[in-house]
Amino acid sequence: MKFFSVEGPVYRFMSTLMNVLLLNLCFLVTSIPIITIGASTVAMYDVMLRMVDDEEGYVVRQFFRAFRANWKQGILLGILNLAAAYAVYLDFSIFQALENPSVFILIIGVLSAFYFALIFLYSYPQVARYENKLWIIMRNSFRIGIKYFGSTLLMLVIIALEAGLFLWKTTLMFLGVLIGPACICFSVSAIMKRVFLKLEKAREEGDAGVE
Repeated sequence: MKFFSVEGPVYRFMSTLMNVLLLNLCFLVTSIPIITIGASTVAMYDVMLRMVDDEEGYVVRQFFRAFRANWKQGILLGILNLAAAYAVYLDFSIFQALENPSVFILIIGVLSAFYFALIFLYSYPQVARYENKLWIIMRNSFRIGIKYFGSTLLMLVIIALEAGLFLWKTTLMFLGVLIGPACICFSVSAIMKRVFLKLEKAREEGDAGVE
């Protein structure tokens, strides 16, 4: 039956699910030292951006190829990401610890979280897809996030919903360990790919607004 053939939806679904499981395993293994989590995220985006167009090939081989090619920028980006996340966490912790907290501290925390979310949402896939200096990539990320704000907001909502779902119950947390990071990455990669294609077209027309 064509429904169960190699061209059918069941086979494609199972093939995609297996690739997601393999990628998530690669991500977890290479993220164990923590300091390498940025490089692991870049490598996962490299494969996922190909996967949305069925261009990924052998996912494990492609993952480690991308990991080796981008490990320096990936590690530095991951360290900056962790530092930014800790700074936002510290801001909200101070706000909660004060007896009479200032609204200004809360505003700074919210704005900082939004700013960093825009930067790091686009920085990892940019490192995976383009060759550029890291500080330029991070600057471009904020500009892209604002330029394509609708797509940016949709991706942030998807990430929040999926992360919340995986953290909802203990059984779902176990599922989140198995496929969580790769599933979230796969969910936003299709939107991310469309944003990059629009950006590349705008660059060709000289109206991209990024370097």
